[in-house]
Order: sequence, then structure tokens, then C-alpha cells
Amino acid sequence: MNEDGKATGSRGSGGSAGEQVPAYRLVGGIAGRRSGGWHALGSALARPSPDFVEELSSGRFLDEMATAVDWLGPERERFRADLATLASFTSQSAAMMPEETLRLVGDEHRRVVGKKARRASEIASYLADRCAEEQAAWQADEPERAKAIRVEERKVLELRIEEIRDCAARLGSSELGLYRAAAGILVGFAEIELGGPA
Repeated sequence: MNEDGKATGSRGSGGSAGEQVPAYRLVGGIAGRRSGGWHALGSALARPSPDFVEELSSGRFLDEMATAVDWLGPERERFRADLATLASFTSQSAAMMPEETLRLVGDEHRRVVGKKARRASEIASYLADRCAEEQAAWQADEPERAKAIRVEERKVLELRIEEIRDCAARLGSSELGLYRAAAGILVGFAEIELGGPA
């Protein structure tokens, strides 16, 4: 099976309709993980807030990022170093007062990206919503609608990939592990969504 919902035992290969529905639900689960990844990236790119600091310090942000790439199999290895960097910063932030972490990440966000991150955050949030709609379509056994949404997601990424790369390059210059990790995950996530480096 792949993320377009093709699976051994599908109707085309002699499988029953009953065998196809679980495959759609499984690929819908993958769409849900992709949605979670884009949502987390959107939060990291946005202007830091107390809610984001709490997600970061509690480890939920790290968990969301790890879950978003866990389904990739061997390809998830490209994220190993960035996730390790993120885990280190998560431990650092957990040992700090929330207001101290907010000030630290807020100052760095303004320094390296500022308003330029807003558009990339909006793109990530939009894709999170579309992936959630795709998930719902797969799980409702509506593959044509799910595939149409997937095509739309790719078109948006193709149009906005340079904005994403520019934002990631700025984040990559950060002195904070949080933003260096986010830079690598952002580019890797976008390229995998498009089927590889463009």
C-alpha cells in the first residue's frame, strides 16, 4: 500500500470491497499523521506563544514531530539528527521557567525570521487542514475525493516550495536547536510530500 491508497487485495487485484475499506482507513491514518506534522510545523513557524512554549516544554511538540515521520520507514532516518536536536532543546526548555523560554524563543524568532515566517506558517496550517480533510475522505471510503484533495496539497506545495525553503534557510541560521531542527524537518517534510527533492 502507498499513500494514494493502493493496496494488495484491492478491487483491481481481485480483492473484495471489504478488504479495500481497511486499506483506505490505513492510508487515512497516514494523512492524519501528515496533518499533525504540518500543524506542529505551523506552530513552530508562528510567533511564539505561551501555548507553544507549554507544548514544547512538555514534550508534546517533540512527540508530534516524531509521530509525523514515523510512518516513513527508512526515509525517516533523514530526520533522526533533527529530532535528536529537538529532543535536546526540549529538555533544556523543560528546565527553564516558561516566561524565560518564551523570551528566548521569541527573541530568536524575531531575529532570524520575524514576519517572513508568517506566510510559511499559514501554508503549513493550510496543509494541515487539507490533510485532515483528506483523512476524513479516506476513512469515509471516498477515495476519489481524497485523491483530489491530495492533488491540491501537492499543487500548493509546488507553488510555495521556494517560500518554504527560504524560511527554512533563515531558521537554519538560528543559534537555538529548536529552530535549526525545525528548518531541517520543514524542508524534509515538504520534499517527501512532493515525492523527493525538487
